[in-house]
Amino acid sequence: MRRSPSGERGSSTNVEIKIQLVKLDKTHALSIDHGLDNWLTCVDTLGHSFIVDGKHLKSKNQWYNKQIAALKENQPQGFWSKRLARITEKRDCFVPRNQMRDAVNMRSAINHQPWP
Repeated sequence: MRRSPSGERGSSTNVEIKIQLVKLDKTHALSIDHGLDNWLTCVDTLGHSFIVDGKHLKSKNQWYNKQIAALKENQPQGFWSKRLARITEKRDCFVPRNQMRDAVNMRSAINHQPWP
């Protein structure tokens, strides 16, 4: 059993992961440049390239930062409240369901397999 920052209860799941050793071909590589608007810019050694858009994530994070700044205005250092916790949960996980984590995972699930 775990608790979120606001005290909500949840459950954890244990997952078994099987590790498979693969032969690494060191002549092929993927270079990844992390940015803001273009969240990831990628190019491989065969000349294939793609860009992962990050504007949606940047927009959500800017909304969060504005909300937090407004609530913390004229408050002492280290101020925290239930409302701040709810906003943080909304950004990180819960409502709508898993916004930031899902956005990261969806963008990470790009199937880039130019090699046989």
